[in-house]
Amino acid sequence: MRIYHFEDEWPKGRSIAHRLHDRVFDWLPPSRQIDLDLSEEEHPTSDEPAKICVTLKDIVVFEYVLVTTIASLQSHVTKDDVVIVDIMRSNETGHFVSILDEVMMIFRRGEHKRENWRYFSAYPERVPEDCEISGYAKKENGKLLQFLFEKIEGQLK
Repeated sequence: MRIYHFEDEWPKGRSIAHRLHDRVFDWLPPSRQIDLDLSEEEHPTSDEPAKICVTLKDIVVFEYVLVTTIASLQSHVTKDDVVIVDIMRSNETGHFVSILDEVMMIFRRGEHKRENWRYFSAYPERVPEDCEISGYAKKENGKLLQFLFEKIEGQLK
């Protein structure tokens, strides 16, 4: 399973990927924990600054790809991927602005699965009630982690 996390402060997304690995590790029986591996590629100046791959005996459990631009998100995400999007960005003057409209254009054009997309925002109050995707406030990162784990758990059984 591939998870794309669209976040301009990509180390935050990286932290979630590592916590997800830890959650999978804790869920596994001790006899299988030894076979869980995490590898990471970093390209800090790229539109894809980090890719974290978690495997269990050479079988990919999940690949967590951090992307920092709308163009990168649009060019890589498929309809089957799980997508987490931070909907706020700092503009040229340093003010936070919503990029929800741009995100929703990608969502609608790609015929993506609603159940696989979540926003993750410090300003969830800026998301309209009738938004096609649901999500979490940044302070609800435990709920985001649970959502991602539930997506992965079915593959592990």
